[in-house]
Amino acid sequence: MNSSRPTVIVGVGFAGLFTALHLRYQQDLRSIVLIDPQERFIFKPMLYELLTSELSEDAVCPTYKELLQGSNVNFVQDKVVAIDLQEKRLKLASGSDYIYGYLVLTVGSIQGYLGTEGAQKNAFAFRTQENAIALESQLRKCLQRARQTDDETQRRSLLTFAIVGAGPTGVEMAATLADLLPNWYV
Repeated sequence: MNSSRPTVIVGVGFAGLFTALHLRYQQDLRSIVLIDPQERFIFKPMLYELLTSELSEDAVCPTYKELLQGSNVNFVQDKVVAIDLQEKRLKLASGSDYIYGYLVLTVGSIQGYLGTEGAQKNAFAFRTQENAIALESQLRKCLQRARQTDDETQRRSLLTFAIVGAGPTGVEMAATLADLLPNWYV
C-alpha cells in the first residue's frame, strides 16, 4: 500500500465528517479528502430551528470550508460518478480523477415514509435547508388562509398537520409546531 495515497471519504454527513476528523485526531499522516456534491453540512437534529429562527442558516447549515478550517482535511465539492476498485480510482462529475489508498463510503440514507399511504406524494421531506424553507413557506400560507376564512371547518383543515415518523426529528418538529403555530396565528 502506498502511504502517500490519500484516504478519500465519499459523502459528508455525520459519518463522513466525523470519520475524517477522527482520522486526523488519530494523527493519520495520509492526506484526507472529503467529496460531496453539497457545499454545506446539514445539522439535521437542529434543522427545525430554521423554522423558529432560533438559529441562523449558517449555524444549522455551515459550509464544509468553515467546518474543516484548520483541520488539514481537504473538501471537494463534486459528485462521484464511477468507482474503479481494481485501480483504486474515483471518477468525478467534473471529469477529475482521484486515486486513493483507502476509500470510505458514507453516502447517507434516503427519505423513508414508513409505509404511510400518500405520505411520499403529499408530505414535505425534512432533510435539507431547502426542505425547511419550503415547509416554512407552506405553513405561513396555511396560516394566512386560515386567518382569512370564516368557515370553521376550512380553518380547522388548514390548521391540521400530521407528522410521519416519531424519531428525534419528528418529535422536535411536533414540539416546534405546537409552540410556533399559536404565535404565528394571531
